[in-house]
Order: sequence, then C-alpha cells, then structure tokens
Amino acid sequence: MKKIILIATALCLLLVVTVGCNASPVGLTEAERLAQSTPSEYNLPLDVNILDGVSMKIQDVSPTGLVFFFENQTDNEYIYGSDFILYTLSNNTWERVEPIIENWAFTSEAYSIFPNATTAETSVDWQWLFGELPSGYYQFQKEILFVRRPGDFDRHLLAATFLIR
Repeated sequence: MKKIILIATALCLLLVVTVGCNASPVGLTEAERLAQSTPSEYNLPLDVNILDGVSMKIQDVSPTGLVFFFENQTDNEYIYGSDFILYTLSNNTWERVEPIIENWAFTSEAYSIFPNATTAETSVDWQWLFGELPSGYYQFQKEILFVRRPGDFDRHLLAATFLIR
C-alpha cells in the first residue's frame, strides 16, 4: 500500500511540475509573448535571432512602415542592406506578406553596424510594395552579414515582431 501511495504522489508531483513549466508568462501582451516565443512555435526558420550580442529594435510602427535600428554589443562589425522580409501571423503560422506589384527590387547598398555601437534609426516605407497593412501581428526581418574577407562571410537573420491595431 505504501508503494502505491508513493508512486501516486510522485506522479502527481511530476504532473504539477510539467504543467507549471508549460504555463504562459503572466502579464505579457500577445506581441510580447510572440516576440519571446521559440521559432518552432510559429513556423519560423530556426536560425532567427540567434546572434549573441546583436539585436534589432523597431519603433514608430504604422500600417505603411516603421523605424528600426540595430544594437551591436560585440567587437565585430556587420553589414546590412535595404532589403527586408515581412511576415503576417495567420492561424498561428507566419506567412510572407505578398507584394502588390510585379517586377520589384530593393537597391543594393551596404550599411555598417559598427562594433559596440547602435546604428542610426532607419525609416522603412513599405506602402509601395505592400500597400497599407491591415491590423494584425507582423514580423519584420533583416539579414546581416559578418564578412571576414570577400567571399567568406556568415549570414544572420534578425527579426522583430509588432502589432498593427
């Protein structure tokens, strides 16, 4: 009888620990929860936002654009261009926002993200490419490169999630 009570107690304890570990953080908005979610929870590439010491922040979001900047807390210099990818959350899956025009392209500048520095704020106007976006959750993605020498570089994808009301 003691073995049965001991086993039942252990199973109950295991159940409590398992349920407690899967609980959502209390007090977070949906956008904050999405931003802290693991990539596999919302069908994102597994290599998004895994670059230690470098992050992308967004602000001044509107249905036609946003402002972003990078914070680099490393001793490495990175580069990025004007291109970006925009996703929308639909039925718990991130889907790429489709352009409203054909035959479009980004220009191919290269901007520096200097070591241990914050970049200037950069405005993005996507109305020409996507029109005015409806309310919903979106993700803005930028690729940055760590270039050791021409032809020898690492690609990193940084993303930030936001809500248009």
